[in-house]
Amino acid sequence: MSDSKRIFVGVKASKYLQTLAISFARQNIALPVRWTSAENLHFTLVSPWEENESGIEIAAEKLSKLERGNRPAVVELDRIYYGPDRRTPRLIQAVGRANTEMLNLWRIVNEVLGKKYDRPFRPHLTLARFRPEEFGRFTEKELDKKISWVETIENVTLFSSTLMPEGAKYEIIKNFVI
Repeated sequence: MSDSKRIFVGVKASKYLQTLAISFARQNIALPVRWTSAENLHFTLVSPWEENESGIEIAAEKLSKLERGNRPAVVELDRIYYGPDRRTPRLIQAVGRANTEMLNLWRIVNEVLGKKYDRPFRPHLTLARFRPEEFGRFTEKELDKKISWVETIENVTLFSSTLMPEGAKYEIIKNFVI
């Protein structure tokens, strides 16, 4: 049995964003999707990878160098839509823009961990998941809701992720104040 864990770096959504997401889900409860629980809402900065215990400690040590060394970062979510692409949607996402400090934080976190990023950072919260083949049964095929959700980023979190049939279970390994 492997002693490695699936880990990733992200930003846990604030109680404010969690409340907005829950409100949206309640308004759209009839959609045949699996809603993301409030405690699992996050912005991903570094996609999941497998790491053993010593690798996790090394990653945490590298991330600790970021503490209190960055200016406040802001994410502005401006719409909710089916994604990640319109041809084969499988998610409901709240998407938006990041300020310069957030983009720099994303770049630095990836570089500190030696991760390569092959596409630009586009902040998003995954509000719900569904199987692409189920989309054909949706009564509402268009979703493009304008929102104005703003999040100030104060922490970066190293998470572990366990994939379960009912959805991923995330556990905080360590928080880092930026």
